[in-house]
Amino acid sequence: TLADNCWGGGNEERQCYTPAPANHRVADGLLSIIARRQSHSGPAFPPDQRTTPEKRRASRTKPFTSARLSTDGRASWRYGKMQVRAKLPQGQGTWPAIWMLPEGWDYGAWAASGEIDIMELVGHEPNTYHGTLHYGDSWPKNKHSGKPYKLSVGSFADEFHVYSIDWKQGEISWYLDGKLWQTQNKWSS
Repeated sequence: TLADNCWGGGNEERQCYTPAPANHRVADGLLSIIARRQSHSGPAFPPDQRTTPEKRRASRTKPFTSARLSTDGRASWRYGKMQVRAKLPQGQGTWPAIWMLPEGWDYGAWAASGEIDIMELVGHEPNTYHGTLHYGDSWPKNKHSGKPYKLSVGSFADEFHVYSIDWKQGEISWYLDGKLWQTQNKWSS
């Protein structure tokens, strides 16, 4: 989904996500998501929270732009193997992630209905990525479980890696470049 979004995802992001081609492109078989230092203004609240005239008019201005791509409303999966080949950015303030949210929020707001983080990297730790499950109850009573994977040499910005999960009923396994490194089978919603 590509639309102006200056409300972020609950993590106090410092960028607005834009549909502008300057923030994403596909060329030579590669998708690039590009962060830029440029001021941008857009909606301060997501569509489902714009319930009053004030909220519908409210906007935010942020010092960076980037892109946020989603399959919401276009595709959904339950069980299977998901893999993404990516070369990640590094640096203070970056937070690349590949995650899956529920198609419906049947058990409640985040994280009661669940979230599966296939890969999440905090930019100031460029040699460590996380595979995490979020579940339990709605924030702030939610729970999470998972582990970090740490490279012994280099960073995840040095070359492409394949991040994948194998999601079966009652079990999710994480792989890096085809090698199993974590399996989880205890969570609740």
